[in-house]
Amino acid sequence: MARSIRLALPLFILVALIAGGRAAANHYGWELSSESLEDFQVWINSLGWWGPAAFLLLVISRLFIGLSSHVVLILGGLAFGAVGGTFWGALGLTLSGCFHYVLASYLGRIHVVMKDLSCRENLKRFHRPVQFLMSD
Repeated sequence: MARSIRLALPLFILVALIAGGRAAANHYGWELSSESLEDFQVWINSLGWWGPAAFLLLVISRLFIGLSSHVVLILGGLAFGAVGGTFWGALGLTLSGCFHYVLASYLGRIHVVMKDLSCRENLKRFHRPVQFLMSD
């Protein structure tokens, strides 16, 4: 029973993060309309130098909010122009990929460790033939 709980824990954490993001979007009233696009542009411009940082945070957290990358990158183009939106969008997607890789690596490690414990006996059984093949 405890093993199945440990295997389901990464999935539970991911679902909780996505549900939390959607709850935050509903709580703060984040929706897509022509007024919200104009409000976003005004808000980003009002932040000054912190505007790109806020946009990068939005791009990184878009998975948990439930926004498509297409929508977020279009918002970047509206807020920063074509060249600026392309630059900040590319940087944001790169950072987002790194963040999601680290998150998946951390959550996946739990699964791999649990699987490794169950397969340890098989590994001991095959260790000697592999060691023999590699010694030549």
